[in-house]
Amino acid sequence: MWRAYRYIFYRLYEWGLKRYGATDAPEWNAIFGMSFLVFFDMIGICAVISAVFGISIIEHFPRSFAGMVSPAVGVFGLHYFFLVKGGRLKRIVSEFESESAATRSRGTRLVIFFIVLSLVLPFLAIYIF
Repeated sequence: MWRAYRYIFYRLYEWGLKRYGATDAPEWNAIFGMSFLVFFDMIGICAVISAVFGISIIEHFPRSFAGMVSPAVGVFGLHYFFLVKGGRLKRIVSEFESESAATRSRGTRLVIFFIVLSLVLPFLAIYIF
């Protein structure tokens, strides 16, 4: 599972690098994108838990600015330390850069599926439940 997570990060990084170049800091854009997807996944999980068990997790979060920003900074920081810092980005790039065209095509479809699912699932869960 961690390999798949690194692959999604790599594809976001590679897309930003090819589209905008290294001067646009593609590693930071990929970290931001991954963090955004994680928050949508967390919202979807909270919606399902709320619907199935009747426990509203979101109501227990503080509604202050610090209460909203602190988790975002934490997730963003974790992505930085686990995916970029200390040469990890170079290792991730070297792990996936030599993939075949068929593997890349299949990987692209899976990454797009994950992104769409992450964005749609919270709203679908809220609507259904």
